[in-house]
Amino acid sequence: MNAPVDISQTVLRTQRLILRPWRQSDLDDFFAYASVDGVGQMAGWKPHPDKTETQRILDRFIERKRTFALEYRGRAVGSLGVEEYDEERFPELAGLRCRELGFVLAKDCWGLGLMPEAVRAVQRYLFEEVGLDVLLCAHFLSNRRSQRVQEKCGFRHYAYGTYETQFDTVEDDETNILTREEWLAGARDRGMSLNEERVQKTEAFLKRKFDEGAYFSTHPEAKRYRIEHSYRVANIGRTIARREGFDETEMILACLLHDVSYCEDFGENGWQEHGRRAAQIARPFLTELGLSADRVNDICYGIAIHVDDEPEAGFPGERTAFAVTVGDADNIDRFDAYRIHEILCADAFLDKSFEEKQEYVEKRLARLRELKEVPQGTKTAQMLWEERLSFYIAFFERLADQLACSKSIRG
Repeated sequence: MNAPVDISQTVLRTQRLILRPWRQSDLDDFFAYASVDGVGQMAGWKPHPDKTETQRILDRFIERKRTFALEYRGRAVGSLGVEEYDEERFPELAGLRCRELGFVLAKDCWGLGLMPEAVRAVQRYLFEEVGLDVLLCAHFLSNRRSQRVQEKCGFRHYAYGTYETQFDTVEDDETNILTREEWLAGARDRGMSLNEERVQKTEAFLKRKFDEGAYFSTHPEAKRYRIEHSYRVANIGRTIARREGFDETEMILACLLHDVSYCEDFGENGWQEHGRRAAQIARPFLTELGLSADRVNDICYGIAIHVDDEPEAGFPGERTAFAVTVGDADNIDRFDAYRIHEILCADAFLDKSFEEKQEYVEKRLARLRELKEVPQGTKTAQMLWEERLSFYIAFFERLADQLACSKSIRG
């Protein structure tokens, strides 16, 4: 059966895309790609002759609340609809919660891997949050691009049929299927997929750069800490990547290298600039690893903005969910068990007077409660952030209670 779906309040973020409801302000972007010859024909509809036709379809998208706009680099470049399937054609699916996907992408974005990225995000949303049992997806037999997208996203053959197009022609088509169980199994397999060679080369590069650092040569404890921190951030980043559907290998590389600039002495404003300097150091290495220019740029942008979120000229890019995850993972590591001991030692907590300790804890709690409300770039990062901050708040609340019990008998 066709399960109810309403995406009007839903926003999904992938490594490079924002999937969101359509807006009236998208009219020009929509017309720009829907009017191009060769785009609509792949799905059986004519190129839009004018904006009147585009406006009619845009109004339908907004009214029906089941089609995502695909936003890439600030513009709408495609659509992904969670459509109703033909219940009469497939009566055997009557006892299952089902929908059918349909998608279109701007011609100038073909070949970038954007559509598989978008489809996987919608699959995750529909299976995990909406609770669908089955997804269908069809393509003309002549549309090899759509076929490859569906294959990459785990769909398998289900049925052959025909489709009447707006051109008064009949196209042979193939309907593919993906069950929730199949998607879960595929998600587990993708989670275990890791380019070990690239990760190992990055680990060796990071350690080699740190070994070259003059400061680290006389402060081995600082080098140990920075390596340990880099690994913790990489593991947090991998957790976020796995749950959000990002490339785990790329996220590990980005997080391992986010502080590689600590191999150099920081001059004036050095700490403030160390994210951008780390990106400069990382770029040629990542290129040598064989990553595409697009992925190198996204990784380097994430590294560059992880300190202050203000990249300078020379680091063009977008604040994609992937890019901001580098900074999110770095910040999340600042609020775990290891850091409690480090903070208290660094602030000489045991050397303070009793009153100073109470004031210190009160200020710390006030700041932690403010930080807990800071939004993160993904749902997974938000969950980890709130979990870590709650842990910190609970610790300092307990410490405050212990201090209150340390001066007199409480009533």
